[in-house]
Amino acid sequence: MKHFLDLGTNRFQGLNEFTRRLEMDETWSIHCFEPNPYVYKDAVQICREKNIQARYANFSFECVAISNITGFAMMDCIVAGKSWQNSSQEIRSDFGGSSISKRRDNRFKNDLKSIQKKVKTRDVEEILHKIVQKDGNNVEIFIKCDIEGEEFKVIPRILSSAYLGNIAEIHIEWHTRFFPHEEKEIEKIDLIEKLKASKIQVFTHR
Repeated sequence: MKHFLDLGTNRFQGLNEFTRRLEMDETWSIHCFEPNPYVYKDAVQICREKNIQARYANFSFECVAISNITGFAMMDCIVAGKSWQNSSQEIRSDFGGSSISKRRDNRFKNDLKSIQKKVKTRDVEEILHKIVQKDGNNVEIFIKCDIEGEEFKVIPRILSSAYLGNIAEIHIEWHTRFFPHEEKEIEKIDLIEKLKASKIQVFTHR
């Protein structure tokens, strides 16, 4: 069986794109995770209206932040931003980002409204373990990772996972711009090379 992990679901933009790209159908199991409770609420409504869960064999959607530990963390949850087309128009757009690391994209710092919230975190290793335990060692796992800087915790955790061999493909949006020092760019390159050395197809953005 094939599984797709949507880490940083937002409002299903990525799931819609990858459903087409990977030709996902009713044989796939989908696991979605969105930590921002305001975005999650919107996304649940979208899911109901479009009956997204009916497209796949199994579908789950949780309001949880993916990290390298299970527990709780304070998160800077963005609730609104400025329209790209009209800077005077405030909208609840697809911004919806959030950062456990308390870092934000400085390009938009004056255009975003955010609220500090305590959110659940989930160790990515627990998710991988649960999938393989349920469906066996032959499962293939595909990952979309857009988690606002937490990739620098999650990717090392994946590399040390007992289930690394089950991961077929990973798509990562990097947020090095959230960090003030060039070391993160070097770390990003190192993590990408380690993923490739593990025979995982790696696709990166930024």
